[in-house]
Amino acid sequence: KTIYRNGTLDDDMCSQLLLTNCSESYASKCPSSCNFWAVHPIFPCMYKCVKQDQCSDVDSARTYAMPEIGMCTQCLMPLCKLCVKDAPGKHKCQKCYDQFELQDDGTCMFYMDKYMPSPAQVELVLAI
Repeated sequence: KTIYRNGTLDDDMCSQLLLTNCSESYASKCPSSCNFWAVHPIFPCMYKCVKQDQCSDVDSARTYAMPEIGMCTQCLMPLCKLCVKDAPGKHKCQKCYDQFELQDDGTCMFYMDKYMPSPAQVELVLAI
């Protein structure tokens, strides 16, 4: 079965784990229906072609779908499952990982942190 057409993978290869030699895999293009490369976190010559919101499915450290290069890369916002560009060189989180809540400023906070006392409150209690 042919999986390439003019150097681009066929649509039915979306979300399939692909194993090739590194030279060959980096020369191919993902189809437009899943146009981001998500490189395996341990084996750099294995990857999947995914949609923008699927980057974290392959590697939890690479959740930003960078359109300029068509590749899932590291988000600048920790704990973020779906990362987007906010401004040049800045990222904003649209969806946090489970157990974390999205804040108004685009960061993620552990859901239990809102119930924890601040350092100033702890100092006040200790002083009494």
